[in-house]
Amino acid sequence: MDYPTIAILVAAGGAVAWQLVRRGSGRRRCRLRKRQSLLPPGRRYLYSRLTEAAGEDVTIQVAVPLGAVVTPAGRSPVGSPPGGASASVPAWWERMAQTPLDFVLCDARTLAPQLVVLLDDPALSADRSQREQRRLIRRLGQAGLPCLVLTGEREYEVEELEGVIDPRRAA
Repeated sequence: MDYPTIAILVAAGGAVAWQLVRRGSGRRRCRLRKRQSLLPPGRRYLYSRLTEAAGEDVTIQVAVPLGAVVTPAGRSPVGSPPGGASASVPAWWERMAQTPLDFVLCDARTLAPQLVVLLDDPALSADRSQREQRRLIRRLGQAGLPCLVLTGEREYEVEELEGVIDPRRAA
């Protein structure tokens, strides 16, 4: 190659490099905006009703992974927190632990889970089949955690939810 060809190639390479640096390595800039809510409209309605019905001594957590609410029973391995998963965790648990629970009602002071609320609405929980939902409810029951399945499309009265959440208040 002669000198003029090399000079042209170097200049072209420099121009390309300059354009990439100027444009952020070819990445397009994306403007972000804050969401109106973390919840879609159907869940937002139910969240507000549950909040009214639960009272001040209960807090409601949204889209909590199952693994944050229950752990496999067994001896905790050395170095893990008390109540942690055992060293021989079943293979199905690794998948199931990531399953999001729609609402978890917890004690306001300790955040101890008291009740799980799942939505039985195809539009809101399309990723969870009926069989998987039944299995999830069974596993929660085995852990001693009650589970309530509500239809997301239905409108609920606060008094009705109060009676389901805490039967002692309904009396």
